[in-house]
Amino acid sequence: MIDLPEQVAELAKVLAAMPGAVAVALGGSRALGVGDADSDWDFGLYYRGTIDLAALTARGTVHPPGAWGRLLNGGAFLRCGTAKVDVALRDLDVVEHWTRRAGQGEFEVDHMLGFVAGLPTYLLAAELASWRAAASHHTRRRPAPGAGTAPLPDCSTRAGSVAV
Repeated sequence: MIDLPEQVAELAKVLAAMPGAVAVALGGSRALGVGDADSDWDFGLYYRGTIDLAALTARGTVHPPGAWGRLLNGGAFLRCGTAKVDVALRDLDVVEHWTRRAGQGEFEVDHMLGFVAGLPTYLLAAELASWRAAASHHTRRRPAPGAGTAPLPDCSTRAGSVAV
């Protein structure tokens, strides 16, 4: 289990309760167990359709879906007390589509400012493999033929902890 500071755990609950949210995942160095005291907290906010980001606007800078492109399609740079928290928006329909295609050996590369070699669409499948579920409304489904993995793991977490 990864223990979340109280204010970060509270944010995870806020993210999970947002209209349109399906799941919240912890990513980055903290999820991999290599973060230190100065590391930020990275959350993936998976949603379907539309997502209401109103609960985040008072906490920091918010970029709505579509602002960053089709893969890294938006996010927020927030503060929870002294902790820095980055929230990456992920449209679950897009994630499932590209995860299915990756399972078939197919991908594309999106050219994005700041990414010299671009972003391969299989990045979304890689995130699913390394991120840890923090909160979920997602019902586990069988993977599509050839996909190799379900879109998001089921999770049962205690307040303030993330299952690893």
